[in-house]
Amino acid sequence: MVDVYTKAVLTVIAVALSVFAVDLSVLAAGLPYREYDFNSAMEGRVGEFLPTTLGESVQAAIDDPSLRPTEVAIDAFQQNEVLPSPLFGEQINPPDPRDNEMMSPEEVKEQYGHLGVKFDRDVTRHKARFTAVGKLAERNRASIVDRGPGGFAAGALRFGAGAVGSLFDPIALAGYLVAGIAIRKIWAALSVAAAWAFIMEVVVTLLANSSQLNYAFGENLLERMFGALLSTGLVFSIAHLTRGDGGRTVRKTAKPKRKPTAAIR
Repeated sequence: MVDVYTKAVLTVIAVALSVFAVDLSVLAAGLPYREYDFNSAMEGRVGEFLPTTLGESVQAAIDDPSLRPTEVAIDAFQQNEVLPSPLFGEQINPPDPRDNEMMSPEEVKEQYGHLGVKFDRDVTRHKARFTAVGKLAERNRASIVDRGPGGFAAGALRFGAGAVGSLFDPIALAGYLVAGIAIRKIWAALSVAAAWAFIMEVVVTLLANSSQLNYAFGENLLERMFGALLSTGLVFSIAHLTRGDGGRTVRKTAKPKRKPTAAIR
């Protein structure tokens, strides 16, 4: 039998899943999202002051790479390496033959200073440009969200989209799955998942700051925590209900031995 506390947790998870179903239906509707190219955005910011739709603002929220530590880590690595194209994040043009040339801090400030890119030492042209790409993408996403619809409903939808987006990370999701499957007590599993989400937030903050992104600790912590608790609770519930013992350890009791009866003469 499932105890009262487990039933309450399952009810909360069912309600949360219904909210997520609305979020996913909006995202799956294929609502338009304005893509930004680095060169075109540098030449002329067309539409920067026009309002955006709810679908665009929700898509911008879920596309935020700071929700996914693996993506931020890859971007931080690619900032120092000349690669044909990034595996994740913003797509840039193929490497220029001059990408290995060095740029002085003054040259970086002159070319990319308006985006907030600055270095106190000479860096490769690739590193300066890749940093500028990240800063520009960050500014464009924030602009899309700011120009989107306001109100509680739109904010809740963007929050749900961010929580969903945080689950598309292999390292974070692996921690939630392990907590939900390996731990037999729901509150212990949720506590481990929350701690793992907190660690992911610390990692993202360190990596984002190393890439000169305007990211403060705790900026996506609530979305990350909500996604962690929801996914871990769901996995725990499935594992709990599919175990043969109902999620509990069953002790086998020995059958009582029959006392020998006296022979009837």
